Amino acid sequence: MTAAIADKWLSVDDAVELTCNAHKISAGAAIKSLISAFANSVRTRQRMPFDGHSIAIPMAVWRDAHFDFDTGELYPAGTDLYHPPTEEGGYGHGGNGIIEVNEADLRDRLCKPAPKKRGRPPKFDWDGDIKQRAFAFLNYHGAPNAADREWGTQAALEKAMVESGVDAAPSTVRKYASGFIAEWKAEKAKRAGN
Repeated sequence: MTAAIADKWLSVDDAVELTCNAHKISAGAAIKSLISAFANSVRTRQRMPFDGHSIAIPMAVWRDAHFDFDTGELYPAGTDLYHPPTEEGGYGHGGNGIIEVNEADLRDRLCKPAPKKRGRPPKFDWDGDIKQRAFAFLNYHGAPNAADREWGTQAALEKAMVESGVDAAPSTVRKYASGFIAEWKAEKAKRAGN
């Protein structure tokens, strides 16, 4: 038995449902994920409705493509309903065929861990957890005081913040430490005035 005979093919609806269940995501997110998968590793084909033969859809066609989930039509980048990519009308267009997804390729893709997101690291919660920790240091030590050898300058608070897990640029830590000291002093003065 050859691999081509053993291949099982899913409808796009079934592929979306499988992806939604595997990753616990919405149908819209699943479609976006599937288009990326089709452009990179998951084989797709267009099965003709009358004679049953099929043609492979090149992976390159899926790059930057629009897939209309409601109609089952694939619009490669730069095409639209009125300018189909082939003389038959395009992939999944009208009665020209049904787009199908290779089940083994899709299941293999879904079993792999999702790629790590790239980009900027997450922002720090300066007004939440970090501020609370800075205020805890200030409540314990008081405001930096030149008479205190261990807590004599703002740099002591900056060092304590970095040691407690704030991995930001020194200039950013300095800016926030200065603000936290000023805010802590203002709150302390307000409480003393009441």
